[in-house]
Amino acid sequence: LCFSMDSPVFIACLWVRMEGVHVEDVWAALSVPEERKQWDTASESRLLQPASEDDELSEEVFHMVYLCPRPFWDREVLKRQWKVPLDGPNGQGHALISRSFEDATLLSGDPGNVRAVVHKAGSLLRPLCSGGATDESTASARGVELTNCSQIDFGGLMPSWAQTQLSAMIVSK
Repeated sequence: LCFSMDSPVFIACLWVRMEGVHVEDVWAALSVPEERKQWDTASESRLLQPASEDDELSEEVFHMVYLCPRPFWDREVLKRQWKVPLDGPNGQGHALISRSFEDATLLSGDPGNVRAVVHKAGSLLRPLCSGGATDESTASARGVELTNCSQIDFGGLMPSWAQTQLSAMIVSK
């Protein structure tokens, strides 16, 4: 997690290997609001526009609210997310790419929230493979490698104690 006391922009990077899970389950945990609620109690996610059947990039529109500790206002984001298939030696993976946009017809904004901006965010989900297995279902069952990088403007400068608290909260997830 990188940030400066002089900027409202955070840059976060995460790399993790998860054993015994499938790529589609990790994708659902990140992208399906009902699934996300089970592990992410610090945000609320709402799918405003699902992907159309004929869209190869599976573009979806989400409204996210990041719940902030008192005395700070919650942050909200309107973002587009694309799911791009990734073919690899261990089977099918996905890239999830998102970016904020403005559209008053979709979301006028809550006056009690601060509008945050996702400049760019991406997650790579790739199946793990070991022992020379080439079967996609076998590779996926071995686990998932998740790489995530995000650049987000949380909508205003925060004092150092708040940045420390927020950083600890993000890292603990």
